[in-house]
Amino acid sequence: MGVEEIKKNTGTILSVIMAALLCCQLVFAAPVSSFGAERLTVSAVSNIFDSFFASFDAATERITVTYFVQSSEWKILNAQWTLTYDPEYLELDDAEDVNYTIDDDVAIGYMMPFAGDDGVYNIDDPGAVVANTSKLNGYRIKEKDGSKVGFVSATFKPLKAGSTVVSLDAEVVTLKKGGTEIKVVDGSRITDETISFIPEKT
Repeated sequence: MGVEEIKKNTGTILSVIMAALLCCQLVFAAPVSSFGAERLTVSAVSNIFDSFFASFDAATERITVTYFVQSSEWKILNAQWTLTYDPEYLELDDAEDVNYTIDDDVAIGYMMPFAGDDGVYNIDDPGAVVANTSKLNGYRIKEKDGSKVGFVSATFKPLKAGSTVVSLDAEVVTLKKGGTEIKVVDGSRITDETISFIPEKT
């Protein structure tokens, strides 16, 4: 049983924080029988990323939505976001170490790949994940090899056929470069459109 990946890159210059390389990735694998021969269409949307959608059949066991970022100069100083989804169609995967681990009733999350296991998560309400993180020296917005890194990533179990939306609302994002700090997203609004660069081709 293989894992298929569907990816989309903008290929354009984005005037947003992590400005620029963005990708919503939907991954699926293994059989489930919850919606027979019908299909589930998932749209990934955001206030700072382009939209993307993919359709899945009954062979789909898990769906992962990842919003990617990349910068060789800037770091993320802090970020706060809310991810919403319809629990009628999708269930946040609660398997150990997939999205989070519960330690003394506290969720230690892995849904911000750029931040590792840092961050504070609220997963109490089905249909929403609220999280934030900060680091004095900032988080790199790239992998060690310079490639893109996930900003927010969530894995779901599909529940039934139809059409549904996963929505990322980036509420606050502050970038840091040397001694310069710029809040590029504030109150879910892009406040600085001067930070941009051409993404690498993948």
